[in-house]
Amino acid sequence: GNLAVLYRRTGHEKEAENLLRYAVGLGGSSDVALHELHRLLRDQGRAGEAAGVQRQLEARQSADPYYWMSRALQSIADREPHRAISALNRAKDLAPTFSEIHRYLATAYLQAGNPQKAREEIAQMEHLGGPLNKVALLRRKLDLVDRPAQ
Repeated sequence: GNLAVLYRRTGHEKEAENLLRYAVGLGGSSDVALHELHRLLRDQGRAGEAAGVQRQLEARQSADPYYWMSRALQSIADREPHRAISALNRAKDLAPTFSEIHRYLATAYLQAGNPQKAREEIAQMEHLGGPLNKVALLRRKLDLVDRPAQ
């Protein structure tokens, strides 16, 4: 991927494309080569080929729990907890034993005003061996929700 970017910067588009296609053909878990190949084809106005690469990229992303977690974290930051919950449930379907998914679900449920669901996710996180300091922090946040300011 990096060498292909250098080839592109120096005007060696054909070499960059060949290198990217080779990297994509090797497989692997990184989507960098697919991203760069998509960008190259799009920049060259080769929309049909770019669309095919985009479909490959989307298929890989939809099967990647970290992709869904990333989307969820952005949704939490944007104060869109329902969108985050949806993305995290996709991640949970793909990787049900990832304790961090339950941590972020608890956070999203808190943000959405659903402390009961947050409690369930914290319990699941703890059951899966999630970091005790994160469990304790989330429980303190829940305690604040349960005891409104007086």
